[in-house]
Amino acid sequence: MARLLTYNVHSFIGTDRKRDPRRIEHVIRESGARVVALQEVRWSARHEGAHALQTLARDLKMDFRFQRTATFAGEQFGLAILSDLPMRLVKGGPLPRLGPALPERRSALWVEVETAQGTLQVICTHLAVLSRRDRMAQAEALLGPDWLGGAEGPAVLMGDLNAGMRAPAYKRLAAALACARSDLPDRHPTFPSWMPLTRIDHIMGANGARLENAHALRTALTRVASDHLPFVAELAPPH
Repeated sequence: MARLLTYNVHSFIGTDRKRDPRRIEHVIRESGARVVALQEVRWSARHEGAHALQTLARDLKMDFRFQRTATFAGEQFGLAILSDLPMRLVKGGPLPRLGPALPERRSALWVEVETAQGTLQVICTHLAVLSRRDRMAQAEALLGPDWLGGAEGPAVLMGDLNAGMRAPAYKRLAAALACARSDLPDRHPTFPSWMPLTRIDHIMGANGARLENAHALRTALTRVASDHLPFVAELAPPH
């Protein structure tokens, strides 16, 4: 089974306020994930003279695709999908925005990955944090023909939805998709990492994609590497 991981990496800045992409690298490597969806990725670290995302993918021996959502101080910021499996970019683009323009444009990134179970459509996203109306509009768009509604074959939606399990946007997506859940009573909260109270990071399956063994990764390292915990699930073989 291919393990999937979604992780808001907070520009590689940990809860100790130190910027260290190597900690994220260690978390991903230890997770055993083959397909990784990242949010709040900072493309470059000029003071290090290297592209942090490119270095991360290289050291993990993974390919990557990136979708810019904003530019801050000359550095790009956005979404990324990494995998050591064959991967093809399908599309990337913005999601609806009903409120005033903000520096970051909420977006999604779609790739096609070849797994041992067959072709998997993977969509990574990060929904609006301030506006419930925007989150709902973005959820509807992700279910529509431009995104999941246009995906042929098994698909997964991965990302930081900024919506707990009682939020309207989560309920709308969970009503149409198969949300990865734990078999244990613990709902595996992911935020904030040092004292997680709610799960806003989710993996959901569509078009027959079945997910198993879902849980947050709560270790000494994940509690400090970002302000979110990573959330993993395994893609189960088709019936």
